[in-house]
Amino acid sequence: MTSAHDPLVDPLLSDEPTIELVMKAQGGDRLAVEALLQRCLPQLRRWAHGKLPAAARGSLDTGDLVQEAAMHVVQRLDVFQPRHVGAMQAYLRMSVFNRIRDEIRRVGRHPAPVELPKTIRETRRHRSKPRCRPNRTNATGRRSGSSSRATAR
Repeated sequence: MTSAHDPLVDPLLSDEPTIELVMKAQGGDRLAVEALLQRCLPQLRRWAHGKLPAAARGSLDTGDLVQEAAMHVVQRLDVFQPRHVGAMQAYLRMSVFNRIRDEIRRVGRHPAPVELPKTIRETRRHRSKPRCRPNRTNATGRRSGSSSRATAR
């Protein structure tokens, strides 16, 4: 049997129940927070893999998304109430799911730029050239677009 002070034993590889680690983490124990993350993140990454739509993967991959969600959960750990076995994992999954929704909304509001087909580019190029407009006069004999001062001179 190894002691808790044995340098060969990783203190993060805790065999304590997750609920006890949550309680310790809520009390400010940083090692408990790290042990929780070490225990929960691998399973959470596997769960989240492939859930982020391809259109939303431009600047964010699944690993980043899981990391952001986990950091959000850690910051709000003081309000988390573990009511059943698996509650921490469910809370983390919901946080990841909400983060995925946020990313989908962001992409919907700011879609990635798309290159226009060649025919549309050529049409736009031709339209952007200045056109020569013939002098047009309105019913009063003034050129359209000119002010009364300009015609009075």
